Amino acid sequence: MQGNTLKQWLPFIVWVAFVFAVSSIPHLAVPALGMPHWSDKVAHFIEYAVLAFLFYRGERGERWRMGIPAWLLVIVATLVIASVDEYHQRYIPGRDSNILDWTADAVGIVIGTLIGLARFGAFLRRAEKT
Repeated sequence: MQGNTLKQWLPFIVWVAFVFAVSSIPHLAVPALGMPHWSDKVAHFIEYAVLAFLFYRGERGERWRMGIPAWLLVIVATLVIASVDEYHQRYIPGRDSNILDWTADAVGIVIGTLIGLARFGAFLRRAEKT
C-alpha cells in the first residue's frame, strides 16, 4: 500500500481528541453503578487498546519508518501519548496522575497493537502476494 490517506488516519485523530477531551473533564469519577473501584482501569485499558489499534491502522503501509517495525513505533508513540495524558490530568481539578492508570493504558496499548498486528499484518501479507 502506497502512503496513507486521511481516511486511514482520521479515526486515530478523532480518538486522540476524544481521549484528551475526556481527560479534561474536571472531577470525572467512575459512575456509581455498583462498579468496583478499579473499574476505571478497565476504561483506561479499552481507551488505549482502541488508540493503539487505530494508530496501527493509520500507520500500516507507511514508508517513512526507516526500518522501525510498525508494532514498535505504535507502542512507543502511544505510550508517549498516555504519559502526556496522565501528566495533563495533574492540572485538571479533581483529577490526578496515577501510575496504575498509566499501567492500564500500557497493557491496553500492547493488546491493541497485537490486535492491529494480527489484523493488518495478515492484510499486508495478502497484498504482498498479489
